[in-house]
Amino acid sequence: MAYCNFPSSIVSPFSLLILLLLTLFAHSSVYSLPLCHEHERAALLKFRASLIHPSETSKGVEFLESWKGLNCCHWERGKFHYTNSHVLSLYLSGIRGDDTKLGRVYLNATSLTRLQQLSFLGLSFNNLGGELPFKELSKLRNLNFLYLDSNDFEGPIPEEVGLLTSLHELWLDDCRLQGSIPSALDNLHHLKELSLGGNQLDGSIPPSLCALPAIFGKTLSEG
Repeated sequence: MAYCNFPSSIVSPFSLLILLLLTLFAHSSVYSLPLCHEHERAALLKFRASLIHPSETSKGVEFLESWKGLNCCHWERGKFHYTNSHVLSLYLSGIRGDDTKLGRVYLNATSLTRLQQLSFLGLSFNNLGGELPFKELSKLRNLNFLYLDSNDFEGPIPEEVGLLTSLHELWLDDCRLQGSIPSALDNLHHLKELSLGGNQLDGSIPPSLCALPAIFGKTLSEG
């Protein structure tokens, strides 16, 4: 009886089994990544809808086109925790433009309060108006970085700014804000950078603000 002599380079059945298992594991790992949390997905969609002016429709609005489907972890301009899939950051600066191409909308931060792990929120250059919603944003206990500069807000800086006690950086420059700089900023003990330039702020800078131990690179302007 004749026998075939296979070259020694041919992979053994055991090696083939290991290779197959590794392939299946890698394949399953890609598709078993945790989906985003449904309540956070709904909150993101609601916030996106709030950025659309009443005279406009979602059809034709070109920003955040990838915000659809069940897994918001793949949506643009967001950063999500790699294991628990919570929303960590939203980089939304300039998505609407800072001109009149898209009508001015009020910043409705209510839906964002469901993103309890959010640490970074960038909304600069978006033609946003209304009052600064610091009362709502203060519910985000992990919010460290807040950029609202170069928008079109109304009125003074609310005293509720003092509730944002976890902030490290706060940018409010070029927002057409008026009134005095609130002493409530004294409560932001972790603040390292504060930008208020380009507004119509009157009065003097509160001494307590200048005495904060962790303010560096600040831009304070009164006109």
